[in-house]
Amino acid sequence: MEQKKIVETLAAGPLFKGLREGELELLLQSINYKIVEYKKNKLYTIEGDSYLHADLVLSGVIVPYMVGDSGKSVQMGKLSAGDLIAPAFIFAETHQMPVTVRVDAHTVIIRFRPDELMQLIDSNPIVRHNFITIISNIVIYLTRKIHMLSMFTAKGKLAQYLIEIYKQQQSPVIRLECSRQELADLFGIQKYSLTRAFMQLSDAGIIKNDGRTITIVNPKALFAI
Repeated sequence: MEQKKIVETLAAGPLFKGLREGELELLLQSINYKIVEYKKNKLYTIEGDSYLHADLVLSGVIVPYMVGDSGKSVQMGKLSAGDLIAPAFIFAETHQMPVTVRVDAHTVIIRFRPDELMQLIDSNPIVRHNFITIISNIVIYLTRKIHMLSMFTAKGKLAQYLIEIYKQQQSPVIRLECSRQELADLFGIQKYSLTRAFMQLSDAGIIKNDGRTITIVNPKALFAI
């Protein structure tokens, strides 16, 4: 990936948001980094592996997930261009990754040493503020994730997910960006349980289900689940 594209991608991402491209170029000149590529369907890391660097996605998609003793996996989000990988663990006392991370598309990563990333954070107040914001947003995401996973029924998990998207989009018509299997992995349930949950909400007249397009017909009933 050419230098100009790297700078453009970083400038558009959350870590360097607010920096002009010229400022970002100067920052990158002050540290060492390298570009690493991963092919689709490769494992980026396995749960328990040591994590001794700071990586940021330049292009592609990677998916972190947790695997339980039963073999059931729970998707913990999806990372794409501009996202830091496991930012909460870069400076942790333990360097073991708590999740397995899979590469879902050919992915290009810019890799820093943790001390190089710390230099960027210490030397620039914008980068420092952005890094704190990233960590804070992760805490919010994980809190919501725990709340959703703590629900006992697949219908409750689906309802909570649809409510969050409804609030974000401010529209009763929701376009799902993931497949049913990906959604089931996100909830930590089997695909057939998710299908049944969709049918229950449809039969109750709460939603209209048309493939990846979901129309919330009765928001009040959805919020009451």
